[in-house]
Amino acid sequence: MEKEKTEHIIETDYYLYEKIGKMESDLGYQGKAIDDLKNDMHKRFEEVKVDMNKRFEEVKDDMDKRFDRMYVFLGLGFAILATLITIFNFI
Repeated sequence: MEKEKTEHIIETDYYLYEKIGKMESDLGYQGKAIDDLKNDMHKRFEEVKVDMNKRFEEVKDDMDKRFDRMYVFLGLGFAILATLITIFNFI
């Protein structure tokens, strides 16, 4: 009876050690998967950040060109208007 009890305890201990080892292995695998996912997210974030900065610069350059054109047309408009006013004042 005592021998059976001892064998049962030994088997139970072995079973528990085996289970704990499997859980540690699973946790290690999950930890590696989480690290890989985190690294992929950081990499993707950097790609998106670069793309956003590039797009922002393109939009900024486009807006600068539009404002430059607007100021040129306003300047030309005022110059033409001032010329016409000057001509009509002399007539």
